[in-house]
Amino acid sequence: MSFARTHIAFKHQLSIVLFMFAVITFVEIANSALDRSLNIHGILPRSSDHWYGVALAPLLHGSAAHYGGNIVPLMLFSFLVMQHGIIRYFLLTLTVTMIGGSLVWVFAREALHIGASGLLYGYFGFLLVAGFVSREFKLMLISAVVWFFYGGIVYGILPTVPQISFESHLFGFLVGAVFGYKWGGVAVNNRPKPGYPHIPR
Repeated sequence: MSFARTHIAFKHQLSIVLFMFAVITFVEIANSALDRSLNIHGILPRSSDHWYGVALAPLLHGSAAHYGGNIVPLMLFSFLVMQHGIIRYFLLTLTVTMIGGSLVWVFAREALHIGASGLLYGYFGFLLVAGFVSREFKLMLISAVVWFFYGGIVYGILPTVPQISFESHLFGFLVGAVFGYKWGGVAVNNRPKPGYPHIPR
């Protein structure tokens, strides 16, 4: 599979963002109506009965404030990650959710871990690293703007507030940063070197 950037039209990018918004918002409304009873389906570390929480946790939130604090930057970061290519966006979303969530399941405290912030931090880590690795002005500018306006959230990877899953933040950030480094320079590396003909394969 090629990890070089594959762009889609702006209207399609917007449709994907709005679809994600609709799904998370629908679950939030249903969860609120059910008195947050759906939260039991989040990540409960090392519980074999809650292995599926790895996939469901990003959809669940502990309160309206929790949802509200995640949804806006999540949508913004989703759109910005798409500037690195639609294939990378979907792969990153899947990778951060499953690998980051699995690391939470293995290593985190014995508590219920829910919320889209792990995915948000995965996007954040990717955007910070991939733009500078790419050496392309547009993507480097995105990295710089994200750091300028949202750099303060990096402190969320520290265990400062017991009620916050810093583990989700930490593992999401690390997975995003690793794949930002791995994929960020693919388009550059695939360019033909000066003085050599490019032979299609």
